[in-house]
Amino acid sequence: MHGRIAIAAATWLAATAMALGQTSTSDISYAPTTSISAADSESAAASANRFYGSIDYLLFEFRDGPAPGLIQHVPSNQVHLTPLPQGAAQTMYGNGIRHHAFSGFRAEAGFWLNDNWAGEVSFMQFESKNKGFRIDSEGEPSIGRHYIDLTNNSNPITYLIYARPQDPSNAANGRIRGYIDASSPIRLWGLDINARAHGYSVFADHCDWLVGFRYVDLRDGIFISDFTQFFDATGTIPGTSYLGEDRFYATNQFYGPQVGFNSMYEFGGVTLDVTGKIAMGGVRQKVAINGITTERDGNGVLVNTVPGDVLTQSTNIGSYSRSRFAFVPELLVKLGYNVGQHVNVSVGYNILAVTSVVRAGGVIDEGVNPNVSPYLGAAGQSDARRPGFNFHGTDFWAQGLTLGFAVKY
Repeated sequence: MHGRIAIAAATWLAATAMALGQTSTSDISYAPTTSISAADSESAAASANRFYGSIDYLLFEFRDGPAPGLIQHVPSNQVHLTPLPQGAAQTMYGNGIRHHAFSGFRAEAGFWLNDNWAGEVSFMQFESKNKGFRIDSEGEPSIGRHYIDLTNNSNPITYLIYARPQDPSNAANGRIRGYIDASSPIRLWGLDINARAHGYSVFADHCDWLVGFRYVDLRDGIFISDFTQFFDATGTIPGTSYLGEDRFYATNQFYGPQVGFNSMYEFGGVTLDVTGKIAMGGVRQKVAINGITTERDGNGVLVNTVPGDVLTQSTNIGSYSRSRFAFVPELLVKLGYNVGQHVNVSVGYNILAVTSVVRAGGVIDEGVNPNVSPYLGAAGQSDARRPGFNFHGTDFWAQGLTLGFAVKY
């Protein structure tokens, strides 16, 4: 990812170098927004297009979120074996979270105060998206969750069963039915406010410089609910049941100043816009971890409630925060067509990155000391306070296609 950010930054610097040079565009009155460039200073001055605005439809891909294997399945002919054969548990949900395509929009509006200076605001938001998975089982197929048992040196990878068929070799091991439900929501939006000033250009028809402020807000979560119901040897009389929940939620809020440029080219009615921005500032990173397990008897009467489920325990439940320095580079390239003097339609490519974020799946600790929970069987004694919490920073990018409509008047 750092390579992708470096490429974006290099592209930004190259375009900036191309934009610098000999032709001043300060004589162009009220130059329009991106994707609408003035053919000459006389027509621009005559039309006195002080206001400009645009709206883009965004179809983006986000960087996958980190996550361990969260929901697993073991074939029925192996689920009763102790220990389980290596590789018997197959992940059905987890090992990274991919949400696929995101739809969103960006709206921009600006106003030229005089021949050289304008103020503008841009708002971007994507749909809130959730990748969920749920599996219910009456005993077949076998479903479960895994953790690394820190008290079991010989077979640390533990498959915690939530549903399985009755053991044909041991009738006392009755049927277990249950379900596991997982969801991973994510949301991204941002805002930037800029002053725009006419600059100098060599190859472009004109180039504007940007300076302002940027805000980016990224939030995601991983929520897992699980239920298991034990039955007697006949498989008909219900016994103890357990309902549990693990919840991990991460928030990233970036604030910082930014600089940039917007170079505009026109070939007849065809336009080419190249916009580069880079912001630098602080990211406020917050993580909230919660969990609970509820036990009931065969009649549904509440027996016990304790904090924590599997990957949440008293050792990592809580709220955590920190601040980190980050860069937010952005590159936007649009190919457009002028429809008359006041309207432009375009298609483009856009990439935005944040160099330091925390993701919900990145803070999940798979190592568990079962002694910290009354419901996880321990193979031995351990003083390890795990699962624990650590910030595991990473970077984030969003990229994709834009379809735009711009006006000036």
